[in-house]
Amino acid sequence: MLCQVRQHLALYAVLWLTLTVTWAASAQISVQSTSRFSRLDIQQGLSQNTVTALVQDHDGNIWIGTQNGLNRYDGFDVKVFLPGEHVTTISDNFITSLVVDQHGVLWVGTLNGLNRYDPKRGVFERFRPLPQRSSGNDMVLSLHLDQQNRLWVGTDRGIALWQDDSQALQLWYSGPSAQPQNITAISADNDGRLWFGTPQGLYRIDIASKTLLDTMAFPVEYASVLALYHDKAGRLWAGLEHKGLLLFEPEQQNWQSIELVNYDKDLISREIRSITMDDNADIWVGTQHGLNQLRLKQGKWQQHASFYHQRHNPTSLGSGKVVSVLADTQGSIWVGSWNGGVSRLNQANNLFSSITPDLPLMAAVRNPATITLAAWQDKLWAGTADGLFTLTAKQSGFVPAGDQQNSLTYYSALDRGSQWWFGHTLGISSLDKITGLGQPLPLPASVAKGPVRRMWADDQHVWLAIEQFGIVVMNHELTSVIAVHPLNRSVTFIRPLGQDKVLVGSYLGLSWFDRSSATLLFTHRPGITDDNSSPGMPTAPMDFITGADNRYWLASNGSGLYEMLYTAEPAQARFVQYGEKQGLNNGQLKSIASDNQGNLWLSTAFGISVFTPGTEQFRNFGYRHGTLKRDYINASVSRLSDGSIVFGGMDGFTVFQPERVLAYQATSVAEPHIQSIQVNNAPLDPVAPLADAALAKILHAKHQLTVPAEGTRSISLSYSTREFIETAQVQFQYRLDPLDSNWITQDPGKRSAGFERLPPGQYLFRLRAGVPQSPWSDEYQLAVRVLPLWWETWWARLLLLLLLVAVLAGLPTLRLRQLHKRQRQLAMLVEERTSALEESKNKAEQTLQQLASTMKELVRTEKMVVLGQLVAGVAHEVNTPLGVALTASSVVSEESRLLQQKLSSGNIRRQELDSFFTKARTGHPLTRQQPAACSTVSSKL
Repeated sequence: MLCQVRQHLALYAVLWLTLTVTWAASAQISVQSTSRFSRLDIQQGLSQNTVTALVQDHDGNIWIGTQNGLNRYDGFDVKVFLPGEHVTTISDNFITSLVVDQHGVLWVGTLNGLNRYDPKRGVFERFRPLPQRSSGNDMVLSLHLDQQNRLWVGTDRGIALWQDDSQALQLWYSGPSAQPQNITAISADNDGRLWFGTPQGLYRIDIASKTLLDTMAFPVEYASVLALYHDKAGRLWAGLEHKGLLLFEPEQQNWQSIELVNYDKDLISREIRSITMDDNADIWVGTQHGLNQLRLKQGKWQQHASFYHQRHNPTSLGSGKVVSVLADTQGSIWVGSWNGGVSRLNQANNLFSSITPDLPLMAAVRNPATITLAAWQDKLWAGTADGLFTLTAKQSGFVPAGDQQNSLTYYSALDRGSQWWFGHTLGISSLDKITGLGQPLPLPASVAKGPVRRMWADDQHVWLAIEQFGIVVMNHELTSVIAVHPLNRSVTFIRPLGQDKVLVGSYLGLSWFDRSSATLLFTHRPGITDDNSSPGMPTAPMDFITGADNRYWLASNGSGLYEMLYTAEPAQARFVQYGEKQGLNNGQLKSIASDNQGNLWLSTAFGISVFTPGTEQFRNFGYRHGTLKRDYINASVSRLSDGSIVFGGMDGFTVFQPERVLAYQATSVAEPHIQSIQVNNAPLDPVAPLADAALAKILHAKHQLTVPAEGTRSISLSYSTREFIETAQVQFQYRLDPLDSNWITQDPGKRSAGFERLPPGQYLFRLRAGVPQSPWSDEYQLAVRVLPLWWETWWARLLLLLLLVAVLAGLPTLRLRQLHKRQRQLAMLVEERTSALEESKNKAEQTLQQLASTMKELVRTEKMVVLGQLVAGVAHEVNTPLGVALTASSVVSEESRLLQQKLSSGNIRRQELDSFFTKARTGHPLTRQQPAACSTVSSKL
C-alpha cells in the first residue's frame, strides 16, 4: 500500500516540494526528493564531520558540537574551540550536548565534564559533579533546561543539578534505590516530573520529593532510550535505539508507536536519535536512515515528508545517521549527521524545485538539457537533447515517451486537443495524451526536411519554423503550403499579436506577419530604428507575451525586458527598456511567462526574475533559492493547470508556484558584530583564549577600544553578521566618525576595516549590514579612544599655553632690558671704536710720514738707479771706441817697434814693410774718429 501511495504522489511531490496533494483512497504523503539542503562540513571549516549536538544562541549563531571540537557558525565563518593548556579553554574535544540558558550562557557537555561559556566574558569555565570521583573523567551525556530554568545534567554517574547559589554541579538523586546511571536523555514535563532515559530503560522522578514514579505503562521495558522531547502541548516523544518512535499523550495517558518510513527504499526507521518541534508545530525526527517530518492531521500524527542522503546529489541531506536536529528562529531545520556534517533546510532555499541529473528521477535521461515542456493533467513531457520523456503519478522517474527509435532532440510542442505535436530533429511527431502512442507526421515534399524549432497554430493555419529553411505556413492537415518565408537565422518564438498579426522572433530581428494571408509586413532589425527618435532593440528578441493588461512584452538576449508600444503600423512600434535601473540583475533573458496576478516571470542565464508591471520593479532569484545553476533555454516554458510555471534549462527544469515565491520576503540582516581586533598590527593578546577574553571585555564591559599612544596608532577590525540564506548578497558599510564623512561599502568577501596613524582623540566606529531591496540592519557602534603622547595631552598643551602667555607678557620687559644692555654695549663699542680710531689716526700719520720719507728715498733711489743706468750707458758708449782706438794704437805701436827692430838689424824685407804700411793705414781712421766720439758722449750727458 505504501508503495502505491508513493507512486500515486510522485509527480506532485517532485513538482511542488512541500505542497500536499489529496488523492482518493490515499494518505497525504509527499516525497522530498527535490528539497534542497545547504551543507556545512570540514571543507567549509567545520572541525569534524560527525555532529553530535546543535543549539542556537541569543545572537542567532549556531553552535555545533562534534567529536573533535566545538564550532560557532554565523553563516560566513566557522570559529573552532578546542581544548588547550589554558584553563579558559574547553575541557574536552568530544561534545555530547549543548543548551543555552535564559542569560545567553552556553552550557557544553563533554566526555570530560561540564563547561560554561559566557559570550560577554569570552572564556570557558570547567565543572565536575560533586562529590568528585577519585579517578577518571566525568562524562556528561545529556543536558536539559526546564521551564524554571534549572539545568539538569545527565552523567555516567547519574543525574546532576546545577546550583546557582554555590555555582557548583551537584549529583541530585539520593532516593532509596540506586541512582540510574548513564543518563542519555532528559526532559521535564509541566507537572514537576523529570523523565530521563538510559540504555536500560525510561525513568520518571517527582522533582519535589525525589521519588521514582512509574512510566505510565511504557510499552518497551528496558529499551535503550536515545532521545526525549516534550512538545508545546506537553506530549512526550521518546526515541529508542532499536524500537522506533513512541508518543505519550498526557490526556489519554497512553503510549502509541509511530512508524517512520524512508522513501528511498521503503525502509522502516527504528533507530531514533533526535527529536524537535518547529514553529509550525511539526515534529522533526532524526533516524539512522535520514530525517522525517511529522504533521498532526485530523487529530492523528502522520508522516509528512522524508529526507535522505543521495550520493550524487550535493544538495541532499548529509550522509550518515541523523544524530541531532535543531529548529532555529528563522524557520530553518538544522540536521547534524554521522560523518555528514551539518545540513540546513529552509523555505528560502526551496522556493523553486529544480529537477536535475543529480536526482534519481532523471536517471534515465543522459542529456538533461530540457528544450521544450508540455503538461496535461498529471503528466509532464520533457523534450530533451536525448529524446522525449514523460513523468506521471504512476512513475517514480522519467521514462521515454512514445515509440522512440532514435535519440532525437526535441525542440517544440504544440497542443492539438487530444494530441501533442512535437517538433524534433527529423520533423514532427504526434503523441496521444492518454495512450502515449506516437507516430511521425509527414510533410509535403516541397518542405525541406530539418529540425522543427518552433510551432504555433490558430483556427486557420499551422506555423512552423524549420531550421535553415525559414517560416512555413500550412493547413491543419499539413498537406498544403500556404506561404514560405526564407529565414537563415534561428527562430526564437512564434506568437500571436491581437487577432490579425503574428510575431516571429529570430536572431535577425522581430518580424511582423499578417495572420490571415501570412504575408510579411515589417521587420525590426536589432538596434535599428527608422528615425532614431526612439531606441530600438539592441539585441535579438527571445520571447514575447501579451500581459493581462494587454501590454506587450519582449524578452531580449542581453539587454533586458522591453515593453512594445504599438498602435497600428508595425514600423511605428517603439520599445521601452526595463533593466538594471529597475533591479534586473541579468539582461540575458530566455523565456517569459505571466502568472495569475499579471506578474512577468523571466528565465535568465543565471536564475529566474519576476517583474511587476504596476511597480516596474524586479525581484531576482538564483541557485540559493532553488533555481538551476546553469543557463536556462530560450522559449522552454510551460504552465500547469494550478498556475505553476515550468522553465527548462541546460541541467533540467525548474517548477514553482508564483504566489509561494512572491510571499517570501528576505528578513532584515541581523546587527553585525566584531569578530576580532588588532591594535598596532598585533592581536589583543598573543594567547588565543586570552585574546577572546580581551575582545569580550572590550565589546561587552568597556564598550570602548583604547589605542595606546606608542606605536603606529593603527587598528584593524574584522566583522560579520548572522545570515544563513542571503549570505552572498550581504553588503557591509562602515565609517569612523569624525574621520570618515561617508559610508564605505564592502561585499561579504571583505569583512574588515583598517585605520592607520590615527591622531589622538575620541572616535566612533559604526557598522551596518543589508541585502538588496531590504533595509539596513541596526547599527553596531564601538567607541575608539586613541591615547596621546605626553606632549599631546591636554595638560601639556595647557602648560605650553601658560608658558606662551608668560613669554608674551614678559616679552616687553625682556625687550627693554635687552635694549638697555644693547645700548651699553653700543656705548662701550663706540668708545672702543673711538679709541681705536685715534690710535689708527696716529698710526696713519706716522705711516704717512714714513711714506713721505720713504717716497723721497725712493725718488732718490730711483734717480740713482737712473744715473747708474746712464753712467753704465755712457761707459759703454765710451768704452767701445776707446777700446777700438786703443787696440788700433797698440797694434800700430807694436808693428812700429817690430819694424824698428828690423830696420836696426837691417834685415827687413819689402813685404814686411808693405804689411806695416797696410796695418798703419787701417788703424789710422779709427784713431782719427776718437774726438768725434767724445763729443757725442758729452752731448748726451
